[in-house]
Amino acid sequence: MKLYPVHVLLEGKTALVVGGGPVAAAKAGALLQSGARVRVIAPQCSREMAELIESAGLPREPREFTRADLDDVRVVVAATNRPELQQEIFEEAEARGILCCAVDDPARSNFIVPAVLRRGDLVVTVSTSGVAPALAARLRDFIGEILGDEYAEVLDRLRLAREELKSRYPDFEERREAWYRLLDTEILPALQRGERPRANTDEDGRARLQPSRYGTTKARASAPEGPHQLVMTDTSAAKASLLDTCSSGTAEPAPSRVTDAPRSADESGKEIATTPQPERAKS
Repeated sequence: MKLYPVHVLLEGKTALVVGGGPVAAAKAGALLQSGARVRVIAPQCSREMAELIESAGLPREPREFTRADLDDVRVVVAATNRPELQQEIFEEAEARGILCCAVDDPARSNFIVPAVLRRGDLVVTVSTSGVAPALAARLRDFIGEILGDEYAEVLDRLRLAREELKSRYPDFEERREAWYRLLDTEILPALQRGERPRANTDEDGRARLQPSRYGTTKARASAPEGPHQLVMTDTSAAKASLLDTCSSGTAEPAPSRVTDAPRSADESGKEIATTPQPERAKS
């Protein structure tokens, strides 16, 4: 199966979930995270779906699916255990140009949902093209051991500089290089160590993000280890200091966390409930 990966904007759009089991509940929860307006059609509901409906205030229609249910729907998830109903939903969605995912049934889907890792605005997806969703989930969990919550905070800070960078560097190549200089500052390693910004001001009383004293990204191999200084206090000062760092070209690369991460899902001890680790054959 050849796929083109995209992220779909569903905020404020209607998403229909047909089915009331635990898998349907998980799909409905993921759609809610995207900002979609979720409807559920299911004659019966599992405990997981009932809890989600109550906590999120979702409209639930306790009946069978009809083709009219797809009116004004942007995306539909068919999560039933009835192949003929899955086929009916898919055919009607295809005829209307509606995105349709039949759970665990790529042949009756025009998109599939990957395993998703979220760290704030950072979204990492893993797909096996529908071949082995359990493997995608394990890889997602492995990546989650490497990408910590500090990446969400990094993105919060980078958002401050985005528009100003576009204005200051209209040339694409210059702007891209400025972004890399910004990413090579000490902000990420400091957050990875669990440190938080502390106040530091210059003679004008403005907070600063101290650029590294180890030079440009070309000095990557020679930068010694040691304590770093991360200083931001308010958004205006933070944006100014971030941009000063871009202009200066002085930055220290962030050390990779990959070397400290477990080499496999087995070694990490990370388990997911939906895909229990098979017992190894005894030698």
